[in-house]
Amino acid sequence: MARRAAFRNKKSKNGGSWLFLVLLLFLFFGLGQGIGTLKKKGDALEERRVALEQEMSEQQAYSEELKELRKYTKTKKYAEEVAKERLGLVYEDEIVFKPQE
Repeated sequence: MARRAAFRNKKSKNGGSWLFLVLLLFLFFGLGQGIGTLKKKGDALEERRVALEQEMSEQQAYSEELKELRKYTKTKKYAEEVAKERLGLVYEDEIVFKPQE
């Protein structure tokens, strides 16, 4: 009888060890899958961050161009160009040659 009890105790201890090992493997597998998913998301977010930084620098350059244009439109040279091109105005002593149509 004592032999049987010892066998049962030994058998149940091994069964518990196997169960623990299987559960541990499932846990590691699940963690590995989660880490892989997070890595993919992180890579996608990094690509988006780089793209947004590039777009931001392009927009800043465009903003600088607009500031320069704003300064230029306040000059006398710009007013003369607009008067000549759009309105056809000329100075009194200026001679304008137009091509024949």
